[in-house]
Amino acid sequence: MRTYLLLLLSSLGGVSQSLPLDLGVTGGIPMSETLRTYQYSGRFGGFQSESATRRYVAGGTVGARLNASLSLKVGVLYRRFGYDYDAWGLPVPLQFTHFRGTGASWEMPILMKWSVVHRRSLAPYVALGATYRRLASLNEIQTLYNNLSLTNPQPVRESSSDQPDLLKNRNAIAPTAVAGLEFRVRRMFLAPEIRYTRWHTDTLGGFGDPIRWNWQRVDFLFGIGFSLGRH
Repeated sequence: MRTYLLLLLSSLGGVSQSLPLDLGVTGGIPMSETLRTYQYSGRFGGFQSESATRRYVAGGTVGARLNASLSLKVGVLYRRFGYDYDAWGLPVPLQFTHFRGTGASWEMPILMKWSVVHRRSLAPYVALGATYRRLASLNEIQTLYNNLSLTNPQPVRESSSDQPDLLKNRNAIAPTAVAGLEFRVRRMFLAPEIRYTRWHTDTLGGFGDPIRWNWQRVDFLFGIGFSLGRH
């Protein structure tokens, strides 16, 4: 790992001699649900679910300024998520299973950024590109409850898995669009933005499941960083 870090730092130093680089950290909050939840009750059973959206996103970015208006940005974003749902197999749930899952989403957006109006201190911008996502650190705890009394369910058995049945695919790629403002003071910059990502495949949950990954993702992000190379 130390060797990789040294190689990365040396390569960044070499690139910064030819192209100006922007290095920064990013934080923000999701403006949409990470997971959609559903409930169903029928003659032969049902389920009821809820999602716990962790209210933060964090990561970092590297940008290479190609000219006064265009730059290429590569970033890494990290977010946590969680879910709970109960599933039963009879109209009256004499037994039911409670599922509680947690996990993390690692995302790598690659964006081409265009400054709409280029000024030295203020530049509104838009960006288009794609985001690669991988789900990690998945853990689901399944607890079977005896509910014969109908009022005071008692746990009977518990198990856990890092490959929950709801997992369809750990990896996904989606188009991404961004709109924001960039404020610059010497080599430092601040960049609030709205980011929209449109997933188009199920990775966790799907049609007919208690939960389903939200295909429409909107985030408010705030970046802060500094420039290397020519200014």
